[in-house]
Amino acid sequence: MKSTTASPRVADAFENFDNLPAAANVRVPVVAAVYGVSKPTVWRWVKAGLLPAPTRRGGVTTWSVGTIRADLAARRP
Repeated sequence: MKSTTASPRVADAFENFDNLPAAANVRVPVVAAVYGVSKPTVWRWVKAGLLPAPTRRGGVTTWSVGTIRADLAARRP
């Protein structure tokens, strides 16, 4: 059975998200942790246009930290 806890790398990236440069890229587990949702919800939100679209380079899908920060700032009242 798969563990429900985040890997140490994901936990570290989430905890240090505010210290990452805007040009850094993060993968879906970090995005899910930042928004407080599951990985499938991230993909549903992307499909619905509720989250910025990721980029895909060399078979790896990532989001720019700067883009995620901008989206989070736009959600604040």
